[in-house]
Amino acid sequence: MKTENRVSEKAVKLAVLTEALATFAVLGILAVLLYVDHVYGWADWIGWMLWSIFLFVFLSLPVSIYHTRLLYRNWEYGWNEEFLHMRKGGLRQKLCQIPMSKIVYVQMDQGLLQKKDDLWTVKVRTLTSVHDIPYLSRAHAEELKEKAARFGSVKEAGDY
Repeated sequence: MKTENRVSEKAVKLAVLTEALATFAVLGILAVLLYVDHVYGWADWIGWMLWSIFLFVFLSLPVSIYHTRLLYRNWEYGWNEEFLHMRKGGLRQKLCQIPMSKIVYVQMDQGLLQKKDDLWTVKVRTLTSVHDIPYLSRAHAEELKEKAARFGSVKEAGDY
């Protein structure tokens, strides 16, 4: 197997930023609902539920950031002529081997926050599932895409 590749430290920071932004968006929506509850005087139990959810999300933010950091810091991938190997996980490891012959297509995606650091997510599609390899540099993403196309019967997304 080719040497295991890891996502970069920039990728870990970007994943943590994405997690934090999503959490703050949820907190913002809950704050608006709490304000509407206060203005319109909804039933007391609704206010209690909203405050409970708000506090739970707020207090779970450090745990969520730590878990995200652990998850992406331990993300590895590699390949050879027969398999694409992925290992991910923080507290619980998940190992995945995809036979190169079973890959249907490989797609490169780039999100809004990923554009800043020129990072890409490679989506590997088999007949039964889609596997994401996130936060790769453009060179690594194109190399993985090219190897999968060479070793397997792969079409690029959109070539159908």
